Amino acid sequence: AELCQMSDGFFALREHNILHSVIKKCVQSTGECSLAGIRAFMLNIPDAESLEPYFTKLDTDRGFITSAGAQEAIIQLHENYKKRKVKESAEIMISEINNGIEADDAKANHEKRMNDIQTADCSYKSARSYDVEDLFKRDPCLNTGINELDAGIIGIPVNQKTIIAARPSVGKTAFALAWMMKQAKADKHGFFVSQETQIRPLLQRMLAGELNINLSKFRSACFSVKEKDDIMQYYAKANWIDNIHIYDKPCDMNKLFMLARKAYEFHGIKYVCVDHAGLIQGMNEKYVRRDQIAEYSAFTRKFVSDFPVAWVDLWQLNRDAAEEKAPGMHQLRDSGSAEQDADLILILSATKDDKSSNRLNIEVAKQRQGETFSLSTATNNAVYFDRSKMIIGDSPRILEF
Repeated sequence: AELCQMSDGFFALREHNILHSVIKKCVQSTGECSLAGIRAFMLNIPDAESLEPYFTKLDTDRGFITSAGAQEAIIQLHENYKKRKVKESAEIMISEINNGIEADDAKANHEKRMNDIQTADCSYKSARSYDVEDLFKRDPCLNTGINELDAGIIGIPVNQKTIIAARPSVGKTAFALAWMMKQAKADKHGFFVSQETQIRPLLQRMLAGELNINLSKFRSACFSVKEKDDIMQYYAKANWIDNIHIYDKPCDMNKLFMLARKAYEFHGIKYVCVDHAGLIQGMNEKYVRRDQIAEYSAFTRKFVSDFPVAWVDLWQLNRDAAEEKAPGMHQLRDSGSAEQDADLILILSATKDDKSSNRLNIEVAKQRQGETFSLSTATNNAVYFDRSKMIIGDSPRILEF
């Protein structure tokens, strides 16, 4: 029922859209289409080769299943599944009668099994059936390390979508890197997709912030022999570096979700961070950019509902945001779908005076599960951010180097 209510073109992959239309047609023509039943039939079939006659009926169009062929195959698979289950249930009923169970009771059990087959995907529950003890558990979140910010948002939420937005050179990538380093030190794996910066400068930024080194020293390679040896020794011992998985090449939506799924299956990642999301290309090049962003935004929501990860998009603000002291989420570039689908939106800003005094303003512009608030110079609680060393936090830190 939920699938039938979704609009056409909801999914990013073309074959998913085709199968979605097939399901809707099956429901309209047969009155039912049990995906659980089809899946169970395919998993429990004794010989996979017996599926071949059905799949040979599928028409192909550029390597994808077409609606007509898929509809015929799915209906055939579902009908065979139902016949098989009916036969199995009848055999169980006969066996129960032979073992001394009353015929009426055995028939009632058979009818119950038949009813379960018909209603496999049509079940719903009362709100009271939810485990009340679960309401008192802490929401799964990944702390930012900024105490006053974490006090208000608990952390970056898991199974939800977060947007961190700012104008260029304000500090959104530095904020994301500092947050990822904190998760990595807690032995949590993550996946970072960088569409703007290659892995070399990203590692330089992380090491500069961690070791209290001016970033210009990396760019100019002005290190003494001892400094270089100390950094190399730290790099060799820093196990947290292994927990951050980086992809620094251009990618489209299809490849992004394939890589994210692979990272989850192989490394058990806890988050996906995309820098920046506005550069991800949509599946359909004929779509205008606004529609591509809407398509991407819908699929990130789908991904976090399927996998227990936090999805974080770094986003650019429009140019007019630079003229305002407190930019709003309506200034997210390219699309309003981004702000609509996000559960948490953080907007970073800094004036020239803020940059000279190592300050960063953070506006919590949207929070579904809490209040909005700001950490800013105006309220005397702006976040410390040393841009020369990429150190971000509540106050200057004294580190090893």
